[in-house]
Amino acid sequence: MSAPESGQASRTGRDLALLTALVLAILLPFLGKAFHVDDPLFLWAAAQIQAAPFDFFGHQVNWYGTAMSMAAVTKTPPLACYYLALAARLFGWSEPALPAAFLLPALGAAWGTYVLATRFTGRPLLAAAACVLTPAFVVSSTSLMSDTPMLCLWVWSIVFFDRGLREGRTAPLLVGGLSIAAAALTKYFAISLLPLLAVYAWLRLRRGGPWVASLLAPVALLGAYEYATWQRYGTGLLSSAMLYPSEFWSTAALDLGGAFHLQQLLAGVAFTGACTASVLTLAPCWLRRREAARLAILGGILLIGLLGSARVSPLLLGAEHWRLTYGIAAQVALWSTAGVAVLLLAIRDASRERSPESALLLLWVVGTLVFAGFVNWTVNGRSILPLAPAVGILLARRVERREPGAGRLGIAGGLLAAAAIALAAAWADAGWANSAREAARIVSERYAGQAGTVWIQGHWGFQYYAEMHGLPHMDYASSSLERDDLVVMPLRNTYVFALRDAWAERVGAFEVSVPGWISTHSPGGGAGFYTSVWGPLPFSVGRFPPELYEIWTVTRDVQLALPRAD
Repeated sequence: MSAPESGQASRTGRDLALLTALVLAILLPFLGKAFHVDDPLFLWAAAQIQAAPFDFFGHQVNWYGTAMSMAAVTKTPPLACYYLALAARLFGWSEPALPAAFLLPALGAAWGTYVLATRFTGRPLLAAAACVLTPAFVVSSTSLMSDTPMLCLWVWSIVFFDRGLREGRTAPLLVGGLSIAAAALTKYFAISLLPLLAVYAWLRLRRGGPWVASLLAPVALLGAYEYATWQRYGTGLLSSAMLYPSEFWSTAALDLGGAFHLQQLLAGVAFTGACTASVLTLAPCWLRRREAARLAILGGILLIGLLGSARVSPLLLGAEHWRLTYGIAAQVALWSTAGVAVLLLAIRDASRERSPESALLLLWVVGTLVFAGFVNWTVNGRSILPLAPAVGILLARRVERREPGAGRLGIAGGLLAAAAIALAAAWADAGWANSAREAARIVSERYAGQAGTVWIQGHWGFQYYAEMHGLPHMDYASSSLERDDLVVMPLRNTYVFALRDAWAERVGAFEVSVPGWISTHSPGGGAGFYTSVWGPLPFSVGRFPPELYEIWTVTRDVQLALPRAD
């Protein structure tokens, strides 16, 4: 090995060690986080896989108020569930064990971003750090859902495919194609890698070749998966997932008209800026004064427009679910401006470089934004996650080019600020998750001696932990409730239906505290990391009330026979 190669290998080893330490430092504190939001769906599917490996969704779950086939409920493919089943077999089902197993895909995503960035910029460590230190990455990597595993496979698909194109070798192209298939079977969004890499390959080579076959391989595998699931479950799960957003959109558009599209646009831009907050914290290192001034003016215009629109028509901004205060408006304007900065970063890079690499990054960013805002059923932080590596690489390329160059102190300060924002969002999300686990414990202990049955409503982590304590979930189509039964209603949960005064009455309530100054889920506070239905921000700063749980008693026997308890 020559001296330059030896020096490069030493630098790469040092950088990857630092990157590994960074990922572990930000994620290890959250290993005790309670299972949360859609985590139970993955856990139940993993348990099913352990029992019947080839019938991964062959069980029923009560996720929408009544028992349904898992194949009809979930819109996510099973590969992450297989990984979870293996991890549970090896390490058990506890909170520390399973999140620890999911550190591996988080590390893989960080390492893959670094390796890919070495081909795009001379500052790959900055690119990877700017990706990792984002709310989208940190919050998503503290869950058991498929987002971070998909991101890991996504980045390595590009790494291998790009290597095959550069070196003219078939083997890396084939590995890249198989990685695309694995990514798509982890989360369907990865199918978008097919047109993205097809355009990239054409721009690099201007001809066909083995790369075409490498992209047809995942198409064939996904076709086989669609046929197999159609045979097993009576419907192709891939096509079912693709049709679901259009069904939701048609209903929402009918209810809200053109306002729905404005809501999606606003939320899409604001989520992008907030979920990739390093683009803002590193702004002094890459923004020129003229660009900064224009963005500041844009932010002011957005703030004035938000407040004015809210006065004219609260429905225009989806404000039937949240209150547009001055504080929320300022945050929406700030993060929307940062979202515009992400687009500016990608567009400026493409217009200056005019290279296949810059085109790949631009299409990567724009494609993700279009999907998150106008294809997916809702805007959420999980849908923004795939563009985090591209934003990190774009930031590193821009910092590298800027004259005069950004100093180490400025970069370090920007990364520290990004880490603070990402960790604050993850801390808020963990607090909300843990509150549901605590609520299930309180219900189990407080009403353990209850003469009747203690039923629960709601889903997410509260359902998972309540059922662990032996508390049954109400089925609105079949449950038989008897006099003196209790029903626990988590008011800030999902699919919680009001009980009728004719056969139930409220007898009490209790609260569980959550972090009080930042939230990832605040009906009324404009924050909804997992769905913009609750507001146009993935997280917001303010004062937030504790989680509220109502207790109702059943006053006469009733047989539920409708989807709703009425």
